[in-house]
Amino acid sequence: MTRVVALASVVSALLVACENAPAQDAGREDTGARADSVASDATAPDAVADALAMDAIEDASADVPSLDVLSDTGVDARPPLRIPHSASVLVGIIGTGQSLSVGATSTPALTTRQRYENVRLRDMGAAPLYDGVGDRLSLVPLTEPVRSEVAGGGGTYPNNIAGETPHGAMAHELSFDALRRAGIPFATAHIVVGESGRAMEYIRRGGVGRAYGASIYETNAINAIARSAALRFEIGAVVLTHGESDWNNINYGTAVRDLANAYRMDLPRITMQTTEIPLIHSQQGTFPGQAGRGQSTQLQWQASVDNRGVVILSGPKYQLEFNTDRIHLTAAGSRSLGIKYAQVYAQTMFEGRPWRPLEPIAARRAGADVEVEFHVPAPPLEWESSIPQPHTTAHPMSGAAPAVWARGRGFELEQAGRAITIQAVAIRGSTVVITPMTALSPGDFTVRYAMTQDAPGYTGGTPWARAGQLRDSDPYVGHDRVMVTATVTQNSNAIRVTSGSLDGHGVRAVVRGAGLPASGAVVTAAAGAMLTLASPWTGPSGSVPVELHSDQRNYAVHFEIVGR
Repeated sequence: MTRVVALASVVSALLVACENAPAQDAGREDTGARADSVASDATAPDAVADALAMDAIEDASADVPSLDVLSDTGVDARPPLRIPHSASVLVGIIGTGQSLSVGATSTPALTTRQRYENVRLRDMGAAPLYDGVGDRLSLVPLTEPVRSEVAGGGGTYPNNIAGETPHGAMAHELSFDALRRAGIPFATAHIVVGESGRAMEYIRRGGVGRAYGASIYETNAINAIARSAALRFEIGAVVLTHGESDWNNINYGTAVRDLANAYRMDLPRITMQTTEIPLIHSQQGTFPGQAGRGQSTQLQWQASVDNRGVVILSGPKYQLEFNTDRIHLTAAGSRSLGIKYAQVYAQTMFEGRPWRPLEPIAARRAGADVEVEFHVPAPPLEWESSIPQPHTTAHPMSGAAPAVWARGRGFELEQAGRAITIQAVAIRGSTVVITPMTALSPGDFTVRYAMTQDAPGYTGGTPWARAGQLRDSDPYVGHDRVMVTATVTQNSNAIRVTSGSLDGHGVRAVVRGAGLPASGAVVTAAAGAMLTLASPWTGPSGSVPVELHSDQRNYAVHFEIVGR
């Protein structure tokens, strides 16, 4: 209880300090100013304004869910938490990237109530806001859409927010996870600076956009507010949701590493922290919006392999709910991504265990077969048939799909530039065995997974997408779990919710109940209160309680590897 009171006192002290903070007035710096120069003196009164390298609520004491709110899914069997921060430290999360990082089309927002002590920066000064001139800065409860006091729509900071970002859910999940597993409160301050449709050239340090300068500006601002209350502020991680605009950038992996290292250099000069600042990101799988493959998807995975612990890949996004444009996520999809980011952060920073996604280790011959060995976060491996099997469905515009990989469940096989027909794939422990229709020739061969799109146009969530069916069995259930009452019919895949809120859940949510498989059944279609499940209800017909939550099992990353 002492720690709970301590954290509440910390945030209360910050809020009081915010209310009493004087307006921040200073001149603007040139857009090309280096971050290391603007961050040189975080304690000076004008440091908050000087850091800006660019031109120009609900009740937080609302009831916290009880610790027994989750069903017994095995999540509490994980290692104990080792939160490295004392109760007198507020932890910052910087979110950057492009449209998915700022919630494009993810409306209406779902995380509209702050149940814990998570905050974000607010400027009550004169317009234009957040520009380092006449700023009156404070901390307010974090809700979605972030920065609702300014016009959003996905422009440049501070008008960059378009809908539900991953940050509201990430913040809630970190607080929720710390409480349910250890009875320890944990609060974060989120800095969301992404720019919709912008390549890395815009969001990098020294880039032509506002994102990087804005992240330094807000870090300085929150740090100054914390210091005025004799408290510490540290950055816990940078979250990057990006890659679409750089789909054909052969240097994208290097750019991701450089962004991570820039933040690792510049942020500690402000916060004076010694704790590491990892960059957590996820793969893009919808660009270039045409048949074939994109460079950045592979390079995102490769960057995490080459920079272990510095660049951390949470996984792909093809398993999430896409909006009708087949590029962006729904609000539920964005919330699900935020929960996954929180899971990755918690394992890395709370448990002290390095995070690796469901990813390949090696590909090798095994007689006439090919074996692909995987790192599996939570065994066993399974096939998720609710995801449309790629390379099997004729596209209405482009004709037949490439049938050579129709039995691959997302796997693709090539040798000497020639597609090799897959006869079968099978799971054997932590290995997937690929049986080609004809034996491979001597020499190297290439195995891909979820890399090749079958048809023109944007295809997220469709049978023509860059997707696959391989997943692990992670039992993780996030704070978005809801209990509802549903009318079910024995041996039917359709259920009708008759009582309780779906809380935004729809396609790709997992439903659990007595008449469904132990791992649950994924929602494959939703029309209001009518849900179609991937598996039929096998129990008796009637009115029954069921639970819904986002699917936090780990799906195999998009990848290409060479075997011999």
